[in-house]
Amino acid sequence: MKKVVGVVCVLSGIVGCSGAPVKEVKVEEAKFTVTDAAPGGREAWLDNPNFFAKKEGLDTEKFLYFSGDAQSADKRMACEKANADIVDDVAKQVSTFVDSAIARASSDSTGSDSSGISAVSASQTETSRLSSQLSRTLLSGVEKSKQYWEQRDYSQVGGAKSIFYCWV
Repeated sequence: MKKVVGVVCVLSGIVGCSGAPVKEVKVEEAKFTVTDAAPGGREAWLDNPNFFAKKEGLDTEKFLYFSGDAQSADKRMACEKANADIVDDVAKQVSTFVDSAIARASSDSTGSDSSGISAVSASQTETSRLSSQLSRTLLSGVEKSKQYWEQRDYSQVGGAKSIFYCWV
């Protein structure tokens, strides 16, 4: 075992010290300038809300945390669209969960009822009815915890002078 570890260390040293050319990587410059932003600056929750919530001591077992973003020429519209997108994402997850639960339940039940209609077709009808109702349902209990926005100027590259980005 010690020989294998020693050989691996020697080989990695040889490969690491080989004369391979080092290629310089150029980082692309931002194509905009931030002209105004919410106080506090960009925070970690924008990139990974569940990790941030766990780090802050929030209950990630009981609650789900999402982040979303949107852009508009108006700050209020950008933030409302970002919030609506999050609610839509949550609704889609709830709908998917319910659909899969109903599908599992319907696959477990077989046979027919007294009127001669098969349980499978009745359950498919019920599943489609519930799915259509879920798509029209408003969610309650979805709360906006944080919000961050930036006003960006893209005029240097021929774009708009004022675009608002909002994250919720």
